[in-house]
Amino acid sequence: MPGKVAKIGTFSDWIGLFNDWRKEIGVNTDDIEAFHFDTLYGAIDTEDIEFGHYKGNRKWENLRQMPTQQMRDALMNMIVYQGDTEFASVEQQRNLLENAPTDWDRRAITRVMIEEMRHGWQMCALLVDHFGYSGKVEAQKMLERRAFENKRLLGAFNVDVDNWMDFFTYTDFVDRDGKFQYGFRVRTTCSEPIILLPHTGPTSGASRAATTNRKTIRPLIWTISTTTTGTCTEMRWPD
Repeated sequence: MPGKVAKIGTFSDWIGLFNDWRKEIGVNTDDIEAFHFDTLYGAIDTEDIEFGHYKGNRKWENLRQMPTQQMRDALMNMIVYQGDTEFASVEQQRNLLENAPTDWDRRAITRVMIEEMRHGWQMCALLVDHFGYSGKVEAQKMLERRAFENKRLLGAFNVDVDNWMDFFTYTDFVDRDGKFQYGFRVRTTCSEPIILLPHTGPTSGASRAATTNRKTIRPLIWTISTTTTGTCTEMRWPD
């Protein structure tokens, strides 16, 4: 990637940039700072590809096993766009912390932001751990783009959400599409994607929760495919 030099060598380096990003955009509240961000894990359902040209074959366990570079690039692109929207959402909603109608609403928007950040964390862990130098560059760039500078990848995520009616409308109507987007991708061709199984509740913003994953490439597609089922029981919240 011409003109771009990665500052990170490991995921620990990325975490340092993540902490700086939270402070820079003004969302490093006590509750958010106390939350333990982590890469979460799920369980697998089947080892066989269930549809398409490769139906019946064993699911791919790493990027090298994927048949074409085009497929590998498409997978990385999906992860980049997914992760970018997570951090963009936090930047869009950052001002709601200061004008919450009630303390309950402030706690709710804090939870939403934590969940968005953890989803982005998950995507960047995949990029850094499995996609080499290019993945590290993309993970770094996710924390350098800013929604309020109109630099996020999708235009809808470059508009500030500065009032609670917009937020309620978005989470009640627009954000629900994630349930269907993720649901139809459940039958992935990557092995053990269910290991990324996210334990989430309903897809409205205040109750979306974490994606899960494993340290192999097997779960990659699932990471961006199943973030709308299950419960929040495996998320660790501050006492």
